[in-house]
Amino acid sequence: KNEVCVAICATIVDDFPHEDLWRRWMENTGGNFTFIAADFGVSGSNDGERTIELKASAELYIHAKNPERVRSEWLRSKTIPISHKPNWNDVRIIRSMLSLTTAALRDDRTTHILFCTESCIPVATLKETVQSILLNEESPWVETMEGERDATAGEANELVYGKRRGMPHWDRSYVDCFDRNSPRCSRFDERSCWDVLRDAIPSEAIYKALPGWCFLSRKHAQSILDLPSHLGGLNVWPAFEQVWAPEEVYFPTALALCGHMEDVLDFGSDITYNNNDDKSGDLLRDHRAVVRRAVTHSQWDERAANHRDRAHPLCYDGRFDHELVKEVRSNGCLFLRKLKQSVDVNLWEKIVIHRRKVDAAGFDTKGSDDVRREERKRGRDWENYHNRGRELDRDWRRGERDRGTRNWRGDRQDFDSRRSGYSDNRENDRDCRRKRDRQDYSDYGSSGWKKRHRR
Repeated sequence: KNEVCVAICATIVDDFPHEDLWRRWMENTGGNFTFIAADFGVSGSNDGERTIELKASAELYIHAKNPERVRSEWLRSKTIPISHKPNWNDVRIIRSMLSLTTAALRDDRTTHILFCTESCIPVATLKETVQSILLNEESPWVETMEGERDATAGEANELVYGKRRGMPHWDRSYVDCFDRNSPRCSRFDERSCWDVLRDAIPSEAIYKALPGWCFLSRKHAQSILDLPSHLGGLNVWPAFEQVWAPEEVYFPTALALCGHMEDVLDFGSDITYNNNDDKSGDLLRDHRAVVRRAVTHSQWDERAANHRDRAHPLCYDGRFDHELVKEVRSNGCLFLRKLKQSVDVNLWEKIVIHRRKVDAAGFDTKGSDDVRREERKRGRDWENYHNRGRELDRDWRRGERDRGTRNWRGDRQDFDSRRSGYSDNRENDRDCRRKRDRQDYSDYGSSGWKKRHRR
């Protein structure tokens, strides 16, 4: 295969706030590129690696709850003709995603499917996304920065990345799921998922994905669509009608029913796996057909009062900057959710494509040498201005203090001469005089001289 085509299957209501951003991602960040992957004798090379040339492309498919309200002409051209009118936490979301999958697989070019919503955006280029899913590569942010800068500067149409440990495979899917025995499974999950489905599906085949927006290979997506034909024409999705967040449970459970959860990828080489061998066990985990990894970043408010409030991911509106993207990418994710407001496309390009360290307002947090030199010059000018202001203020305060001390000192000396006649006060008076000599007036109260003259 020489092309990877990712079908972006988005479920929306009637608006797609990141339309321009997704168009820029599909049109400007794909194309032809090459990368170096590990080779375990598949291509006959002796150095254990091979160079792969690919074309990265993407297509958008939209399911709208209210398609008649979609205003964008380009978006209407991407909207499928059927609408299941799903509500929040509704089993019809599963039907919407299955309809999107059917539409995407009609295109023979489609190799992978990404499920998302209108609040998702990409935080990696299309080339980086393709390389990551083919090699199961989790953190390419730092390693590919310089090469990506050269490519975006127009110096090369083909982007050559560094050496990778993984081997490419088109049948990998990415679903961050867990079963009933996992520590991630809460008592609420048991009641709302496993207990609801126990009469319809074997407990060991029930999985929950969090987040539910997974990344499927064409092979696995087709298996899910063909599942009713293996069950005598019986659809599985009606059993999920009472399940909380049914789309988070349906797709990993369907993969388990199809027998893909424990599948091992076939690389066509003489690789043996031994579960008692640590090295072989790591290789087995790396070669699983369904990788337990989230490619879409989502976070939930664990401190919310009830589970309904915890069901909504945290919103990053106004917080999209270099540090957020770097954190998301370091966690192995390629997409970010949730941003309900549109993100400036130029800001997105600076951060994701050009790797500029800018904040949410678009200002450089660490610019080029000229920018840093100008910032230092402005800093020195500002510091000199403040230093001169402090000198003038200090001179004025010194004059005011000297005038106040002269007016006050005569009266104070008369008082001390009378007061020092008492032996008990002599030591205190001596301390007071020492303080006055070093201009320390902390013991004279909050009124009188201190209130008027101490600055």
